[in-house]
Amino acid sequence: MKMQVLSPTIPPTTREHGWRRLLPILLAFLSLPMLSACAMLSPLDYTEQADKRASAAGWRKQQLTTPHFELSGYVPNTKRPKRQVLTIYIEGDGRAWLSTYRISPDPTPRNPVALALALRHPSDQAAAYLARPCQYDNRARRPPCRPEYWSGKRFAPEVIAASLAAVDQLKRRVGAERVVLIGYSGGGGP
Repeated sequence: MKMQVLSPTIPPTTREHGWRRLLPILLAFLSLPMLSACAMLSPLDYTEQADKRASAAGWRKQQLTTPHFELSGYVPNTKRPKRQVLTIYIEGDGRAWLSTYRISPDPTPRNPVALALALRHPSDQAAAYLARPCQYDNRARRPPCRPEYWSGKRFAPEVIAASLAAVDQLKRRVGAERVVLIGYSGGGGP
């Protein structure tokens, strides 16, 4: 009686071989939604990123309360002598839209360009950063913020009044006589 020993290297059938080739591709395809979910940040994460970026440059957050809205701003940590001119960088619309026809639930910018510009302002000159109403700190979810304030009513009288009041507060805090406004995109006005 002769026994035949099967070799462990028996080639797979065509059907098994096909699955073995497709398995890594299938796993990669199925893991994409999980990876993209991990990569998505919430507006609070964007707030935290902006806070860290400003802090690393020696700036701190300022909450600016106006009759209509509470706005976020950033100013240098160090006390500077009173300056005649204060340059204020005003943020753009941020993430106002998710797509062409879908308004974002929160306009907090993913990449605050005006903040990046403000942080690069010469340190011997007075500068500040001003966010648009409803940006940062989950403000978009609290009254009086509503999606129309970062879509169709971006330049409504109450939005303009809030921004002007915040500019006046920053001007007083710095002790400046004049203000230069630098607006990025929607922060530049109509």
